[in-house]
Amino acid sequence: TVIKYSQIAIETVGGLDFKGMAKCYSYMGWAFFIKRDFVQSLDKYKQSAVLYERLGNSQDASMIYINIAACYRYTQNYKEMWEYLYRGLNKAEQAKDTANVCYAYSEIADVYQSQKMGTMAQEMLLKALKMARGTGNYAEMAVYAKQLGGLLSTDELEIEGIKTAKNWALKAEEYFRKAEPLDHYYEAMRNNNYAELIYCNLELAKFYYDDSYID
Repeated sequence: TVIKYSQIAIETVGGLDFKGMAKCYSYMGWAFFIKRDFVQSLDKYKQSAVLYERLGNSQDASMIYINIAACYRYTQNYKEMWEYLYRGLNKAEQAKDTANVCYAYSEIADVYQSQKMGTMAQEMLLKALKMARGTGNYAEMAVYAKQLGGLLSTDELEIEGIKTAKNWALKAEEYFRKAEPLDHYYEAMRNNNYAELIYCNLELAKFYYDDSYID
């Protein structure tokens, strides 16, 4: 459905709305990624990146480059993966977009963890957590704390005096409780966590007194 209506939207604007087209190509890239069609996903994400670059939009371009890196990761093309990961990080830094800088750190940490490079993964996640703390984004802080918990589940590392994954899980819970409902909601969306999305929609219903979220 996403692919169908994104294509209709692109055909409708007829090349006149670069921003709208960039978004639609991004949606299509995501949809093909979910379908595990990484060739098509790369094609759509790269078309989106070209348009965001033409618009001078480093913030959105950075997210697209990080998503392109994820495609290359799944196809085990690590050379291209690292190139696009750091391109996304550089773009985010240019845009002074701390959220995407943290996202890049998180993705880099995932790669390090998959390659059994726990200490380097730890370093990247702590950088992301520190930056998220600086902006007061509790939802993102919770996500990075959860990642640290997964990283440290074997008790092989010590971080800031916290030795177990259990303590990081408790820290994540604390952060989520402090997060604004919308922050929590967008983090759940970004991670495709449907269980959390259901919870978030119920919270939004109470927060905004809007029953449509319950549906």
